[in-house]
Amino acid sequence: MEGRAGKAAECQACALTAEVFKALAHPLRVSILTFLGGDEHCVCEVVSALSLQQPTASKHLAILHAGGLIERRRDGARVLYRVRPGVLELLNRAHELAVERRQAEAALWFPLDVPTKTKI
Repeated sequence: MEGRAGKAAECQACALTAEVFKALAHPLRVSILTFLGGDEHCVCEVVSALSLQQPTASKHLAILHAGGLIERRRDGARVLYRVRPGVLELLNRAHELAVERRQAEAALWFPLDVPTKTKI
């Protein structure tokens, strides 16, 4: 029985982790996280900085919040958003992996050791 309980807990932990990555799985949400950086911003600032419609920005902020990637707090009539600790490091590492992948793919198509022409 302990084996099943352990597997169930592991499965639940994997599902929670997948939710974080699902929240990151849209370029606009990555842009929002990058814009927020280490500061607090209201939705109106996100709209202005990224040239979005307010409903679009609000929808993506809600997804990021549900995924546990951002925090929000009320300041009078405004809601301020900020990136949770550790998220920017995760985002930076994901970017590094993406760059490494692109470089590896480019090396397959354009090998660095290009043979020189030989005279016949």
